[in-house]
Amino acid sequence: MKKYRKIFSVLVLLTLLLSIILSGCKEIQKAQSEQQVQQNQEPAVREVKKIQPKEEEEVQRIPAPNLVPSPTPVENKTALENKQETPAEIPAGSIALFFTEGLSSIKKRLPVQVQYTDIEGGGYATDIRWETSVNAIVRYLPELEKVDLLKKATSASWSQNVLYPFTTAGRFFVLRDWGSDWDADNSQWTLYEIDAKTGEQLSETGFNTDSFAVVGNKIYLSTGRTTDFYGRVTSYGKLEVMNLGESSSYNARELLKYSEQNPSGTLYGVGDGLMAVSWDYMGEQMVIDIYSINPDSGIRTKLYENLMVDDFSFSNIYPGKDALYILTKNGNKVFINRYPLLGEPQSLLEVELEGEEQNVYVAEDDEQLGIFIARKDWKVHSMILYDLKTKESRGIVIEPFSVDASFNRVGFPFLVIE
Repeated sequence: MKKYRKIFSVLVLLTLLLSIILSGCKEIQKAQSEQQVQQNQEPAVREVKKIQPKEEEEVQRIPAPNLVPSPTPVENKTALENKQETPAEIPAGSIALFFTEGLSSIKKRLPVQVQYTDIEGGGYATDIRWETSVNAIVRYLPELEKVDLLKKATSASWSQNVLYPFTTAGRFFVLRDWGSDWDADNSQWTLYEIDAKTGEQLSETGFNTDSFAVVGNKIYLSTGRTTDFYGRVTSYGKLEVMNLGESSSYNARELLKYSEQNPSGTLYGVGDGLMAVSWDYMGEQMVIDIYSINPDSGIRTKLYENLMVDDFSFSNIYPGKDALYILTKNGNKVFINRYPLLGEPQSLLEVELEGEEQNVYVAEDDEQLGIFIARKDWKVHSMILYDLKTKESRGIVIEPFSVDASFNRVGFPFLVIE
């Protein structure tokens, strides 16, 4: 009997001990769950460090490691689950972001075959196939948690075209590239100006050029150097201007012919002003010159000369209200430098990258500097808003979205809605 009592007592103790252990595990699991929910709800707030200017400091060298963005767009299916076909009502002061989203892709084929034959007599028969995809420009309002479609376009594999959204001087544009991609040997474009609040199309402009910039109701076109079959220079290019809303640049007015001493460059619209960046090599070192351009005469004035850059900086030049922003990178730190039309250049802010973060983009509108941090998959997952007047910054909670780095030629698609 005593033996059974001892066994019973041991079983009771084991039962109590097991109950305590299970209770503790539930508490730990509950705490971890609450912590995970809290982390998911916390804003992706980042800090930027202000760089205090030094007396008589000259910004000349732009050091950074060799890095050229080669974006691979990734679909943002989560955002599109809540898309609206009709633009939503937007209160003034709202932050708006824009990006391109693939909606569908359909493969087709004809019920006939064609024969391919190689020079050795072999070959094969295959169907005639093609693919049609539908892309859309999406407007994302992170503070309102709204996403809607502003413009759609169809692209066939035999005649590809791409949509690029960008903003400049508080205005929203969509650029349609009638080539396979921005870097292809193609310069045929259609530019649509769209009301960022209502989604209404305001103008449509067709043109051919290597580089362009919008200032007011005019668009400035810059063509580069051309050579003949033997590599001899046939033209150093020219600067032209035309009105928004015209269907062709055939009758664009010539402002300036470039020369070897006065080379062409990439144009940037900076508010009501016009700037250009030309590049060259001093030995193995890439250098750039920055110019201001008179919008009426096309006469250029050199503002900054022989700024030493690398691929990262050259790929991260963004237009602002009255200045160009050039980013530099040193290790995991990215520095935002401002080169104004008037005044002295300034190292403005420092952003420290974390984990798999790879790049930073910037855009200016309404005295606000939007700073966007992207990972290696080219998805922007963190946003900082820096007030250029108060010098204060705050984080904006965003859902990650994919971007195409081609916008660095014209401006990151960011606006403060009026």
